[in-house]
Amino acid sequence: MMILAGCGLKGDPVPPMRVTSDAQGVLEISAKAVSKSVMLSWRFQNADGRISHIDIEKRELGTRGNLCPECPRTFDKIGQLTVEKEPQYQFADSDVEAGIVYSYRLKLCDDTGACMESSVVEIELK
Repeated sequence: MMILAGCGLKGDPVPPMRVTSDAQGVLEISAKAVSKSVMLSWRFQNADGRISHIDIEKRELGTRGNLCPECPRTFDKIGQLTVEKEPQYQFADSDVEAGIVYSYRLKLCDDTGACMESSVVEIELK
C-alpha cells in the first residue's frame, strides 16, 4: 500500500520549455563591434533536440549619458537562424549607428512556437 500526501497547493506555473541544468540553452553570448556592424556570437546546447530555430532580437537604448533604463521598450526581431548541429553561432547586425547603445537577446524556439529567452547583452558602437 502506498500513501501520497501533499499540502494541496499547486506549484508555480512552468513555461512550456525550461532550461534544466546544461541540457539546453545559450551558454555564452557576446557582442563585438566589427567595422560598422555588431557581431553577436554564442555557444548553444540543444541536448534533447527540441529547439528548431533561434530568433535574434534587438532594442535601441539611446546614447550614452541619455539612457532611460526604466522606459518601456520592446525588442524587435532582426533575424532567425535554423538550429544546426554546431555548438557555436554568429550573427552580424549592420543596421547600427555609432554612439548608440543596443541590447540584444536570443529566443530559442521549438516547432510548436514555445520559446525561452537568453540573457541580454549590451554594446555601444563607437
